[in-house]
Amino acid sequence: MALAARVALVVGLSALFTGCQTVTEEPKENPTGPGSPAITVPLVITTVATPIPAVSPTPGPTPTPTPGPTPTPNATPTPPPVSSNCRPGGGSGGSDQCRREGVQYLDAMTAAIDQVVAENPQMFDVNDKKDVKAYKVLQPTAYHDKVAAALRQMGYCATIDNYEEIGIKEDNSFAESYDILTSSNYIWRGLGSYQTTCRPPWF
Repeated sequence: MALAARVALVVGLSALFTGCQTVTEEPKENPTGPGSPAITVPLVITTVATPIPAVSPTPGPTPTPTPGPTPTPNATPTPPPVSSNCRPGGGSGGSDQCRREGVQYLDAMTAAIDQVVAENPQMFDVNDKKDVKAYKVLQPTAYHDKVAAALRQMGYCATIDNYEEIGIKEDNSFAESYDILTSSNYIWRGLGSYQTTCRPPWF
């Protein structure tokens, strides 16, 4: 090749390489390299509690039951009090010994009737009456029996005369008789129920 041609080739190649740029790639930092800061990863430790077996309580001594009060047996009913002198009166009950006079036991008879009505409402029809507290008597025999018993509880001597009258006394000086039931089976009370006074008593 001629010298002039060689020189031209060299100059052309030199111009060619002079217009090119060299690209240099920066090396990436190695995050785990020696110069990198240490990354601390927290370590979470979970504590698992070990269950403690339940302890059964030691049974205490069985309490001895306290004995309750011994029930008192039903006592025998005490007989109703009576007057200290209930001996038979010895009177005949005839017209020569019995007559109407001032009453002595009307209040006691009234109280006895009221007691029987209060304690035995089933024996009466309180919605059917002839007068004040003069109720219809549904059980006439029991009515007489209970009024006589109430008088004895008050301390009087009392007897029933053929379930028509009730005789009452405290001693053998005299006795009074009362008719406490009308013919239509209503309570008969008050002064109208008084019948007679017998001296001496016929019972």
